Amino acid sequence: MSPARRTSLALAAAVVAALALVGCGSTTQESGSGGSGGAATVEGTGGGSVADRAFSSEPTPKPAPAGTVTNADGSTFSYRSAPKGKLTLVYFGYTNCPDVCPTTMADIASALAKLPDDVADKVDVQLVSTDPRRDTDPQITQWLAGFDPSFKGGRAPIDQVVTQARAYGIGISPPTTVKGDYEVTHGAQVLALAPGGGEVGYFRELAGPEGYAAVLPGLVKKWA
Repeated sequence: MSPARRTSLALAAAVVAALALVGCGSTTQESGSGGSGGAATVEGTGGGSVADRAFSSEPTPKPAPAGTVTNADGSTFSYRSAPKGKLTLVYFGYTNCPDVCPTTMADIASALAKLPDDVADKVDVQLVSTDPRRDTDPQITQWLAGFDPSFKGGRAPIDQVVTQARAYGIGISPPTTVKGDYEVTHGAQVLALAPGGGEVGYFRELAGPEGYAAVLPGLVKKWA
């Protein structure tokens, strides 16, 4: 394990511990296409292996949509240009999320920190903001650094983000204010993209670090 990822593992563990105390204290609402965000537990389909419960694979890669995201570090992420030799994990979320988003990032960071470097180094993680009006570049950078310094995140106009996410089957709606509460609604699945952006499957909501650790080596071997 690299020193950077060893540090990330400690930070991720601290985040999970803090979330266990904070819970859903924010008034911000969020939900995935299959329901609302909730407690940080592994949600599977019942039965089967950890990998089967955590991941749903596509029989053939789902084509990538057009569109780009401008990352906080100034780089550009294009779905159709997902890099060769890498498996790219894409998560649609936001930095003010009280529970599911930080738990998901912490779970991925924890899994990567425990995997061999020849697997972890072939996995890129990309956050696409579902709250681009409030998620500033410094805020995205600081938030992601709390999980893994290699994670990238960025923004695009929300209507484009909605279209891009829905092309992959992820439900997203533009942020709204309901009875004084600012609501950000988005699916909580994590996409797994092959080089070129084709979706080879997705991790289910709150798959847990053990779910990512069980699935990623096989995906990297097949697609990266």
